[in-house]
Amino acid sequence: MARSCLVITDSDCIAEEGLALRKPVLLLQEKNEQKGYQFSGGVKQIGLKRAGIVEQTSRLIEEPNASKNLFAEFSMSGDGHAAERIAQAIKYYFGRAERPMDYKPKIQVETEEVNTNNNVEVNANAMR
Repeated sequence: MARSCLVITDSDCIAEEGLALRKPVLLLQEKNEQKGYQFSGGVKQIGLKRAGIVEQTSRLIEEPNASKNLFAEFSMSGDGHAAERIAQAIKYYFGRAERPMDYKPKIQVETEEVNTNNNVEVNANAMR
């Protein structure tokens, strides 16, 4: 999986592994099966119809920026500084340091809109 350019699966576990490897994941599940990790970017539910699978897979392979656009500036595991914040919080609790700043992850949410031709358009909102 580490050597692949994308992951196509119907498994939530495989989707999570693909995200951990920073691979774009096309999830073969219907839209009503929303999972939390979709909002972090990298996973796109494309349903079970052949046309959608071919279209989205081709797009990720042929368009150089398509997989980059699928990912938001967000890591499911945080920013790599959690241990520092925990240590600061412990020091603060015992009165030996200033209160640490609150951690607020940056997340970019993509919304899909279906136009009259049944084409899906992705609209990326500004960072929140």
